[in-house]
Amino acid sequence: MAKAKNFKCPECRGKLFEEKNSNEEAISTCLKCKNDIPNYIGFRMDYMTFDDALEEWWSLKREKEEEEIEEVVKTYVSEDEYRKKDY
Repeated sequence: MAKAKNFKCPECRGKLFEEKNSNEEAISTCLKCKNDIPNYIGFRMDYMTFDDALEEWWSLKREKEEEEIEEVVKTYVSEDEYRKKDY
């Protein structure tokens, strides 16, 4: 458990986090809401404001949700139907 004065979870505004090692990107888990937050958002790197971080977070969440929905659709429609988007 760690607390950094510049970490702020965009989901719940929590300040306690646990760093995770990931091959893909540096992420931290907010200990309040248990969301995995990319460090560039949680620590607001490159002079990112908190509003910018919120916008980026919600954009990432929408993308993830769309990908999850797409995966569910793929399991219920045939590959040909999916490619044609006839569902």
